[in-house]
Amino acid sequence: MSPQAWRYWFEIGLFTLLGLAAIYGPLLPFSLSPGSVIVPDFLFLLACAWVVRQPDTAPFVLVAGLAFLADAMLNRPMGLWALIIILATEFLRGQRSALVDQVFLIEWLTFVIVLAVALLINIVALALALVPMPGSSAWLGLFLGGILGYPVICAVLHWGFRIRIHKPTERSNRLGRVA
Repeated sequence: MSPQAWRYWFEIGLFTLLGLAAIYGPLLPFSLSPGSVIVPDFLFLLACAWVVRQPDTAPFVLVAGLAFLADAMLNRPMGLWALIIILATEFLRGQRSALVDQVFLIEWLTFVIVLAVALLINIVALALALVPMPGSSAWLGLFLGGILGYPVICAVLHWGFRIRIHKPTERSNRLGRVA
């Protein structure tokens, strides 16, 4: 197997493992008081950051599968948040060429808009379905947690796992690194 093929499958496996950790992490009992800390949806953050950096190693089917698994495991309305994750990642995948040449602040602001629209769609859909919803402080916590969590996820991907944005004109060497 060539180094590029090995790197490709390694990144798909890493995305899958990190996605599973993002799903199962909230299920771990960290405190005795439920709902004391509102954490952002790390799968949403991870999928959005990964699709901007390495869209080839976050295929649609894998993102959809992880999103549906998250809905099932986290006891959310089946398919709603999964559909929102799919729409958000596919939107960012389409905007990738515009984001590649920009500074990180533009990418971050684009993500903030995508997150705000995603949460708004979720709130409206749950309200129309007459599903009991958490209070506005929970939604605000998810929004602020997402805004603050996205740069952290991007930094971990960039420096920790070397998942970086490659411009279309850049070519990797035989070890999968861009010179």
